[in-house]
Amino acid sequence: MKLNYFFVAIAVLLLVSCQSMYKQPYIKIEPNYVEVHFEKLMSKEVLDKLKTDLAANKIVIDYNDVKYDGEKLNFLSFSVTYNGKIGVGTTFFVQNQPYGFIIDNRPGKASRFVVGELKD
Repeated sequence: MKLNYFFVAIAVLLLVSCQSMYKQPYIKIEPNYVEVHFEKLMSKEVLDKLKTDLAANKIVIDYNDVKYDGEKLNFLSFSVTYNGKIGVGTTFFVQNQPYGFIIDNRPGKASRFVVGELKD
């Protein structure tokens, strides 16, 4: 009986450690600054909420193609439209850098509109 508990404990630890391999999505929406890092753990509900939150800031995101492997986002193709600018991105989530977009219109800073791999 103790052996069964041991194997169950090991299985739970492995499952938890596999989930921690993936980064959590990063979403920051402020009046003059938006930064989004798409990650494998983004559910359809998170993507839909992101779309709604961005629309409230006059940013349009369209998900052209979204594929899941179970609960993990496997592939994402999207476009972002803001102030007449359009950016397009596609990812299979194999890069080491964050992937998403930045819209930066903060006063005193150079304006940025970046879509794709986000370098530090």
